Amino acid sequence: MPARHTALDRAAAFSNTELLGRLHRLVRADRRLTVRLLAHIAEVDARKLYLERGCSSMHVYCVARLRMSDAQAYRRIHAARVARRFPRVLDMLARNELHLSAIALLKPHLTRANCDELLDVAVHKTSRQLEVLLAERAPQPDAPTFVRRLPERPASNVSLAPNGDTTSDGPESHEPGTREQLASAESPHADPSPRAGSRGSPRADVKPTAFERYRIQLTASGALHAKLREAQALLRHQLPDGDIAEIFERALDCLIADTKKKRFGVTGRPRPNSTQAAKAARPDSSAGRSRHIPNAVKRAVFERDQGRCTFVDAEGNRCGESGFIQFHHRRPFATGGEHTVENLTLRCACHNRYEAELELGRETIEAKVREARQRALFAREAHTQYLDASPPDTGPCAEPGGTLPGTWDKRSRARAAPPGHSASSWTEQIILRSATSGTDQLFPGYPAEQLVLSRAAQPRRSDSS
Repeated sequence: MPARHTALDRAAAFSNTELLGRLHRLVRADRRLTVRLLAHIAEVDARKLYLERGCSSMHVYCVARLRMSDAQAYRRIHAARVARRFPRVLDMLARNELHLSAIALLKPHLTRANCDELLDVAVHKTSRQLEVLLAERAPQPDAPTFVRRLPERPASNVSLAPNGDTTSDGPESHEPGTREQLASAESPHADPSPRAGSRGSPRADVKPTAFERYRIQLTASGALHAKLREAQALLRHQLPDGDIAEIFERALDCLIADTKKKRFGVTGRPRPNSTQAAKAARPDSSAGRSRHIPNAVKRAVFERDQGRCTFVDAEGNRCGESGFIQFHHRRPFATGGEHTVENLTLRCACHNRYEAELELGRETIEAKVREARQRALFAREAHTQYLDASPPDTGPCAEPGGTLPGTWDKRSRARAAPPGHSASSWTEQIILRSATSGTDQLFPGYPAEQLVLSRAAQPRRSDSS
């Protein structure tokens, strides 16, 4: 028999009354310790101390450094953020009037106006009772009524047959609000509040089933289904069975290669000696400094850093984040740093900003962020105004030698931006130049606009280098 733990032996020595009394005291002590833990998590999160420890988020720090589980980290971080906004939560937690699951349920509903009322009614409520209470205060629309035939086999697997039929192998396959929503609710990265743009659709479900084998389950739109069927038809000569996994793998290979080429200049056929030429390149002070980084330099930095954040903390732990990767200047660009392989390295967005704040100061960086957001907002508003504007019926168009089409709908205007220019940046360029010319209208005259368009339509240097 396996040896018993010492704590089990000590617990077994107590009488029933003593055991129950000690259990209650331990629970109270655990509550007090949890309150102190949440206070520390809230302060570390507010100061973003996880960044200097080589972690891109508080969740990563709790899992990688504090060895919490995903679920533990998720609940404690969300509870700590709620407690920072509403400190009364900590007092209720210490008095055993509230638990972590209740805090997670209350989080999307708490405001400055209703926090006291909601917290009062949540005292000593179980999770199920609190769900009923919140449903009464914020009712959800009724679930749609449907009738379906139950499948015979108990397995739960949904697949798309090569002939175009959807096959179901289990009772949970088409049951709304079961497997997919449960996976979304229990995910440590899920937000209790609905996300914008989600349209209420469940998150994709990815679970390992065997060594190097994963089950991927998602809800597809009609457009995605049509594209998948078209891909199957086009690939019948190569994939007679229409294997969906093989089609998705090929599509992702193309998507990843295309994204790497656009963002990091990674290509299978780089120009000869382009890397050496980029290393030797220096900004021309007479022509002004540009933030454009040559593709050869991007490619060399990306391959050297293996596409991951290279921030290393004082203990030698590397961040290694592969999402939201940005190019970081060791010597800041604002102080004369150059776009060279030696001066550039990869950083995740969090550590890029963290080091920028160390170099230039938090106030300076926050001012630049506000300015960038204002420019982006201006560009979006300007583009919307441009789409709603009515251009002259006749006259030159963006392409030299052409004429305006008879119908100038929104789609035509959105596509009018020259190659290499996004519609928003192109519109901002037009409006800014119109404003600097002393005009007081959006498009005072088409000849002036044509001048701007002709300059914007000049061919840019190819991205492949």
